Amino acid sequence: MQQRKGSAKYRMMCNQLDAMNKIIHIHYVGPKRYELHINYEIVKQYKKRQSCNDYIKKLYKQLCYERNR
Repeated sequence: MQQRKGSAKYRMMCNQLDAMNKIIHIHYVGPKRYELHINYEIVKQYKKRQSCNDYIKKLYKQLCYERNR
């Protein structure tokens, strides 16, 4: 079974965020309810898991941009 490219990139991105001391976790609360935790604090609540993933991508790009300045 071949691994999808998207999931490998997402895991790599989360590993790099962990290296930057940003511990990220998506918690499923119930139907249409996801909580995004960063460093064990609830940052936002979303109706879709994809919205949490989009926020994580945005955070990753922002931190990488600041780091490379």
